[in-house]
Amino acid sequence: MAKICAVVLNSVSRDARVLKEAESLVAAGHQVSIVGIVDKNFPAASEVTPAGVQIYRVTLANVRSGIASLLKACCAFAALPVLLLLAVFPPTFTQLVQGLAVVGLILGLIYFRRCLIQMKYSGEIDDLNVDGAVAPQSLFHKVRSRIGELLWFWMRLWPLVSMANRLRPDVIHCHDISALPLGVFVKKRTHCRLVYDAHEIYEEIAQGNPASTRRCKRVHGFCQRFVDGFITVNESIAAWYAKQYPKLPQATIIMNAARHCDTPVNYDGRLHDAAGLPQDALILLYQGGFSTHRGLEVLVSSASNLPPSWFLVMMGWGKNEKELRAISESANSVSMKKYGHAAVRFISPAPQSELALWTAGATIGVIPYENTGLNHWYCTPNKLWEYPNAGVPMLVSPFPEIRRQVEQYRHGWLLPDELSAEGIANAVSNLSCDEIAAAKQNTVRFISENHWGTYEERLFQLYERICKMPSASEGA
Repeated sequence: MAKICAVVLNSVSRDARVLKEAESLVAAGHQVSIVGIVDKNFPAASEVTPAGVQIYRVTLANVRSGIASLLKACCAFAALPVLLLLAVFPPTFTQLVQGLAVVGLILGLIYFRRCLIQMKYSGEIDDLNVDGAVAPQSLFHKVRSRIGELLWFWMRLWPLVSMANRLRPDVIHCHDISALPLGVFVKKRTHCRLVYDAHEIYEEIAQGNPASTRRCKRVHGFCQRFVDGFITVNESIAAWYAKQYPKLPQATIIMNAARHCDTPVNYDGRLHDAAGLPQDALILLYQGGFSTHRGLEVLVSSASNLPPSWFLVMMGWGKNEKELRAISESANSVSMKKYGHAAVRFISPAPQSELALWTAGATIGVIPYENTGLNHWYCTPNKLWEYPNAGVPMLVSPFPEIRRQVEQYRHGWLLPDELSAEGIANAVSNLSCDEIAAAKQNTVRFISENHWGTYEERLFQLYERICKMPSASEGA
């Protein structure tokens, strides 16, 4: 059995796909560790899940250590010629002060430019042409850009690289493109095998920009030849990767399916209690990240037009929460005047292990994503399984992969092609109790045929093949 190191640039604990794959591989007899990063909600540097998966999170101290190692390397590289120059041409005190001032100015400008780039990539500013929409034309600009990327890679990822190297894995499993260069580096150093797990089309993400698209193309173009096993989430995205990056291995399709609940979820009222609602209230539930281009602004606005017995519950987290809460104030003001109660409720995200118990309280789950590019057009998010796994039918965007499932199993309904607050409210208002009951019954058939165990076998087969491959050192 293999020693596997999975790497993902998040805190791990909220990433259902990463945890399910790791737990399945542990159950199959492999030794699995996941390397992630700390955040304020999951600050522990190390923990073991009940399923036996070891999680390591890079802490702020690790990041400082990585930056310190970079500075030491730079100083060591530059120290000898500088000392020789000073020995041959000893400076006066004035020249020494002037030299230090120039060095400080240069370092300050480099730091300021890096801050601008960070702000640009994070969306804090949109009008700066830093690594802008037009690719650098001169060789100097191209070289400078690549050097900057390498330095940024070292500072952000070197702590994770160091931790992965210490684990000496037989296989490094990279989740998302952000971890892929790290995996290539570890593979070259330790001669392990590399599995790339592409959760999305990164060149087409809704939050992207021209600079990030070019960067993703460069990473995929360079790294594709080092990948031993390739995983992605559905047939449409697999076909896209096969066309764009033909050196990648044939994709293994492992969808974001939920683990099958062997018995129906026995709802205990927790969702209603947390939202401050009576147990007979009808709930339209959104669960997950509060990100841009997911139609959440429109969804919250629609709550003011819901029937009086319906409430919208937003169960999740994300940087857009403040904006969504501001929109909800307007919607709640309207519903208070009409019905005497607030129609929108925000509650904290549920632990992954308890998600089905919370979701079961919903009458309908909603996925109102916007068509902002191929990544959304072809998406199959976790919620497509999390809702029906709890016996909850869905109201979803009419995108190809999502539409295929809903039309085949009739366990949900499609939103209008043009997303609008009125369209969402009307879709909910027009559903009868009988239609909801029939769709709820169809969730049972869907999840029995499309649970995690269906795709888990594909993961085992991939690893069986990967483990039989000779490593780079054995093949040399």
